[in-house]
Amino acid sequence: MGASIETTGIPVVQITALPEVAKMVGANRILRGTAIPYVAGDKNLPADQEKELNFRFFEKALEILQTPVEEQTVFTLT
Repeated sequence: MGASIETTGIPVVQITALPEVAKMVGANRILRGTAIPYVAGDKNLPADQEKELNFRFFEKALEILQTPVEEQTVFTLT
């Protein structure tokens, strides 16, 4: 779906624990998530720390949206 949206000129960031799958479906900006059931979180963290982690993923995704890419690129949170 993200690859289809990008063909209209709208940049997309796909957050996923499986970046190789995202590459296979044509995603250009890929943010590596933490795990399949909690892509942008960590169930082992206290609620306030998980909320902070969610926010960090959101901030990083916004940063990546502004990053020009020439080829499929996998970004990490750190």
